[in-house]
Amino acid sequence: MPILYFIACFGFLVQLVADRLLLCYYYREPPMYDTKLTQMTLRIINLMALVSVYGSWYQLGNYKIFES
Repeated sequence: MPILYFIACFGFLVQLVADRLLLCYYYREPPMYDTKLTQMTLRIINLMALVSVYGSWYQLGNYKIFES
């Protein structure tokens, strides 16, 4: 079991180095975002709010949940 700590530490170290190298050399320029993407995101958020309200209404109205 104690060897797993060293393996996990080595794995975290490799991931840390890989993330730093990828951030410096591969992900140099941020992606270009436009207003179309923003508008689509706002529509999805509004839709999810309505779905959440319906789900909450269903759960609170279902008396079988509160029987036990």
